Amino acid sequence: MPFYFRKECPLNSGYLSIRVSLSIDILYFITSSWKSVLFWILTALILLNMVRMHFRLYQNVSRENISDAMTGLYNRKILTPELEQRLQKLVQSGSSVMFIAIDMDKLKQINDTLGHQEGDLAITLLAQAIKQSIRKSDYAIRLGGDEFCIILVDSTPQIAAQLPERIEKRLQHIAPQKEIGFSSGIYAMKENDTFEVA
Repeated sequence: MPFYFRKECPLNSGYLSIRVSLSIDILYFITSSWKSVLFWILTALILLNMVRMHFRLYQNVSRENISDAMTGLYNRKILTPELEQRLQKLVQSGSSVMFIAIDMDKLKQINDTLGHQEGDLAITLLAQAIKQSIRKSDYAIRLGGDEFCIILVDSTPQIAAQLPERIEKRLQHIAPQKEIGFSSGIYAMKENDTFEVA
């Protein structure tokens, strides 16, 4: 409730009375409507939290859509026309884009003699070695089964030629008891190449 000075107040200033009255009115409004203010603050926080949750869910769904569940590498869905255009622009600007095809050796033999669990483990170990041997700007993709593809962005044929050896050494380091071999081939992307050609 607003407070007003009496007439006999020695401070006979109308300005002071209005100022004190307004200050007390604002204070009264804030104290009487704190529940409303609190309600709107909580509503805003809940909405913000919901937006964050939906954004995280969208990110997870997007990541799962282009990730291989077994290895954590990209799957073939990453090979979109948009990525192809992006790589083509790099090639046209003078950067080199190298493709390395990797095919694991004797997967059928491992599955037939030691079981599919050992075959899956061999695929996972090779994928791990690939992942640890490339840069963050490169793409490691499991095409399916025992076939992998690595896209080296802004690389050289010399660096690309050294990568299979680096993967092999990494594989021997993380799985010294396993005999996991692979074959590889290297291709330099040219202007107007498509993923089918590469």
